[in-house]
Amino acid sequence: MSENLAQAAISAALTRNWQEASRINKQILETDSENVDALNRLANALYELGKTKEAVRIANNALEIDPLNPIAQRCLKRFKRVQKNEIKIVCANPQTFLEEPGKTKTVNLVHLADHGILLSLTCSEKTEIVCGKYKISITRGDGTYIGKIPDDLACRLIHLIKVGNKYEAYIKSVNEKQVKIFLREIHRAHKDQNPTFIN
Repeated sequence: MSENLAQAAISAALTRNWQEASRINKQILETDSENVDALNRLANALYELGKTKEAVRIANNALEIDPLNPIAQRCLKRFKRVQKNEIKIVCANPQTFLEEPGKTKTVNLVHLADHGILLSLTCSEKTEIVCGKYKISITRGDGTYIGKIPDDLACRLIHLIKVGNKYEAYIKSVNEKQVKIFLREIHRAHKDQNPTFIN
């Protein structure tokens, strides 16, 4: 029975159904309170649900039972870092979000990071633009992944960055299901170049 519940909890986590993952792991712990695997899974589910304080408490419970458990150690370090807001946040000044035709664009990110990371973001927080060969990722200053720019826009931006254009990006709005960034062109390599964005 407990093996079936454990598999169900894992399946819920794989599909990012954190409410269900939390419920199942709590059910396991009702009959097996020292199940470290269930404690670790519960801590992670709570973190993804934005319940960082409770996640820290559960991770500490896991370490009390198994002080050398590497999963609990890593989780606790990550949870506390978010809880203490040790991530350095650089915020925009009030002029940043002024729209300029052809130079600014609001973009909905795709392939978003986990729920817990999204909840730790701050509106107006400055982000990093990380170019790959075909994709552009948006990260925090410490490299924490947030999401990706849609492929059609990313393809154009990658080309423009290669020819010398420069851009900056800020969090414009965020919730558990959506992140919007504000992109601004801060340098155009060629004065006669067509506008970057069609707004």
